[in-house]
Amino acid sequence: MTEETEEKKEIELRSVEYQEILGQTPSWLVRSGTTMISVAVALFLFMSFVFKYPDVINSRIVITTENPPAPLRAQSTGKITAVFVKEQERVVRGGVVAIIENTADYDDYLYLRSVLDTQKTPYDFRCAKELNLGECQSFYADFVHAVQILNNKKKLQLYRQQMAMVRQEMSDRSSYMAQLQKQLDILRQNADFAKKQKDRNDMLLGKNAISKYEHEQSEQNYLSQSLLCEDMGAQIVSEQLQMNKLKQEILDLQKQEEDDYRKAELDIDVAYNSLLSQLDMWEKKYLLISPVEGLVTFTKYWNRNQSVQNGELVATVVPQEPFEIIGKLFIPSIGVGKVTEGQRVNIKLDNFPYMEYGFLEGRVKSISLIPISENVDGIAQTLYCAEVEIPSLKSNYKKEIPFTQEMSGTGEIITEDLRLIERLLYPIKAIWKERVK
Repeated sequence: MTEETEEKKEIELRSVEYQEILGQTPSWLVRSGTTMISVAVALFLFMSFVFKYPDVINSRIVITTENPPAPLRAQSTGKITAVFVKEQERVVRGGVVAIIENTADYDDYLYLRSVLDTQKTPYDFRCAKELNLGECQSFYADFVHAVQILNNKKKLQLYRQQMAMVRQEMSDRSSYMAQLQKQLDILRQNADFAKKQKDRNDMLLGKNAISKYEHEQSEQNYLSQSLLCEDMGAQIVSEQLQMNKLKQEILDLQKQEEDDYRKAELDIDVAYNSLLSQLDMWEKKYLLISPVEGLVTFTKYWNRNQSVQNGELVATVVPQEPFEIIGKLFIPSIGVGKVTEGQRVNIKLDNFPYMEYGFLEGRVKSISLIPISENVDGIAQTLYCAEVEIPSLKSNYKKEIPFTQEMSGTGEIITEDLRLIERLLYPIKAIWKERVK
């Protein structure tokens, strides 16, 4: 017991000594530690002020040109019956690249188009052969029938024949009226003689030179001649009324002819426009027509008798004239309010890893006012389209990126180039404004 007690006392004495030694921190350590912490804090503040941590909005981007490639998609399901160009072959604007299976004869279609284009008016349409136009056949038949009706009217000249008959009757009546007028002139002369005879008899009766009977005979003769003149005049007036009716009949026939021709031409116009509309629909449905001049590149369809589905991409026409490279940016609706024109865009292309090739730089040129809705991975998203100017395809690593149409990637829109210290103070600033003010 005595030994154990002495050992405990010795340990306690040593512990007190150790505690005294450990409890006294060397002054040089305190000074150096404080200095290091101060330097670290100052260095951190300096670095946070120097280095910037920009506010970025990530969006999908597609690199294209102001005259983008024109996709040629099938508008019907069927086999490709003809291909008129080869891979990488130049095609003019409006050139036919391929034909999808249908019931019409393409040569007949071309023949009809050439005839319609060369004739000045559809009223003079002439076709020298039977045509097989498939879905357009009934519209073509209606048009031909309408033209034939007009041609028959011009050939038969029914209204002209009727007007000729009326004019002949007018000529006959005019001759008859001339004869009546001559007779009227003679009757008037007779009436004048009868009046003179009556006047002389009036004088003779006053002198009792003639009998009353003779006087009455002269008066009766005068009245008879006057009545004949009146009857002849009435007959001439009646003939004149008939002439006026015949003139009106000619005017009516002319108007009927004009209306009939106008209706026939209107029927032709309606049938012609319907035919053109149907031909245009047939073109869009069965012909793959290039909307621009450029080089044709096919997807997986190269030869005849390959089947395509409605809406499937068959080929693409790439314009070859000088072009300006632009980017089509699809910005999510969240945060789009911070995007303005002129902001810098860092473009990281999918085909060229930016760690190896770097990124391209561009500027926001314009932003759409109306959003679009698209399905992304099965989820409907509201996006805003923006156009990005890309002055050069040389990356920040000084590497030239070869241009290909429809290159895709990620566009980082630098909405605000903040310093690191500003970003660190943002939460404190927000809390201060929300809670204190």
